[in-house]
Amino acid sequence: MMIVNLRVTFLWGMIDLFYVFWLVASDLKAQNIPFYSDFIFDIKAAESFGSIYSLPLVYVTHLLILSVIFSGILLLLNNRIGVYISLIQSPFRLLLVMPPTFFFLAKLGNYFPNMNYVFIVLVYLMEALKIWSIVRARAYF
Repeated sequence: MMIVNLRVTFLWGMIDLFYVFWLVASDLKAQNIPFYSDFIFDIKAAESFGSIYSLPLVYVTHLLILSVIFSGILLLLNNRIGVYISLIQSPFRLLLVMPPTFFFLAKLGNYFPNMNYVFIVLVYLMEALKIWSIVRARAYF
């Protein structure tokens, strides 16, 4: 059973870290400072909306991204705290439609605009698969 736990947690840890790598690479390609440039841009965009809910949403989104770094590392190390962080992240990932997969289905919607709803559903299904696989493997429960 421990081998299954190792494989499941390692897989989702790699996917989380690949997502972070993809974010960093995208920022560097655009000659931006990783995380910081996005954070400043998102704050400016949120302020332009004028809603009191926009700015807290920016903070939650970027805290979630930071937590993905920690959960990815901890899942790679097969640490139970990584499992718990992943389970806590799930509702926020679903709310913010943050892709849990290396396919980055939400970004694919930019290239296939008629398929946006399909990609959002696939993001939800992948997050459900992540939760199911972690719980099914009985990782530390």
